[in-house]
Amino acid sequence: KDSKTGIENDARFKCDHARVYSNRLLISLVGLPARGKTHISRKLTRYLTWLGYNAKTFNIGDKRRRILGVQDTAKADFFSNTNEEACRQREILAEETLADVVKFLSSSAGNIAIFDGTNTTKKRRKKIMYVVETYLHDTDFFFLELMCTDQAQIESNVKKTKISSPDYVGWKEDEIVNDFKERIHQYELVYEEVGDISALSEKEKKDPKDPENSVSFIKMINLNERVLTQNIQGFLNLQILTFLLHLHLEDRPLYLLRHGETEYNVAGKIGGDSSLTENGQKFSKMLHKFFVEEQKIINCDKFIVNTSTAKRSIETASFLEEASGIYGFKPPLKLLNEINAGI
Repeated sequence: KDSKTGIENDARFKCDHARVYSNRLLISLVGLPARGKTHISRKLTRYLTWLGYNAKTFNIGDKRRRILGVQDTAKADFFSNTNEEACRQREILAEETLADVVKFLSSSAGNIAIFDGTNTTKKRRKKIMYVVETYLHDTDFFFLELMCTDQAQIESNVKKTKISSPDYVGWKEDEIVNDFKERIHQYELVYEEVGDISALSEKEKKDPKDPENSVSFIKMINLNERVLTQNIQGFLNLQILTFLLHLHLEDRPLYLLRHGETEYNVAGKIGGDSSLTENGQKFSKMLHKFFVEEQKIINCDKFIVNTSTAKRSIETASFLEEASGIYGFKPPLKLLNEINAGI
């Protein structure tokens, strides 16, 4: 057992250091429940995978459900700091999940690992930093802390995501909400922000011995309403920061539409920049009826319309512009133009 961190059985973290390559990154989430940690972890993993990295999320809650089940671990009292046995079990689960992270990043395939958990105490984060320094040489690392002061947003997050959580199968909605609010309260009692200075207070809490004084972190308050960073450097880290600044939690549907029938379509010609036929105009006019119905379903105030610079695309959208004021139009984008006549 390490005297500084309390981590037992360090053999779980042993790896072939020769295989811990450079250009590895570990992102550790921090934050109270219902702050969007898992949602953002998944979005970030998909984005990094799209960029070509082998990225993977490691979720402590998933491991808890797999190993201990949900019957005795879903209720709020399991997350109480006064429940000593539950605290011991939760720390072991966090360490086991962290060991999975080390194995992944130690392999030749793993590039980026996202450690998804609350990690709300300095004691827990000290363990994470110890593991990184001891077993993940030359691996870049930062904390991503999510904070929210908007109670309406927290309430919405609880109702939207926890109702379908595997922790609460068979529970009534009001029971789920009440229990999860109590779970949040238990975490609030021990929550410590990353670093020296509170993002929610002007009061400084300087402690020269605090190892988090110089640690790299990104703090996001109310998603991207306010963002604080410390020691975030390098191309990949800044690329991730840019991605996070453009995130949102609400569902926003995206409609991809073909233009209406054109004169060249009828003539069998490829490419060009011809106008719509009469049928193409009819199609364009019917789009408005479609979006009027969609607006009722998704409760949207206004649809944002983007088109390419092609005449057929602009003409298709022009009928929407004539129909009503439920659309917002952006200037035509060359980025949306077809490439090589679409072949």
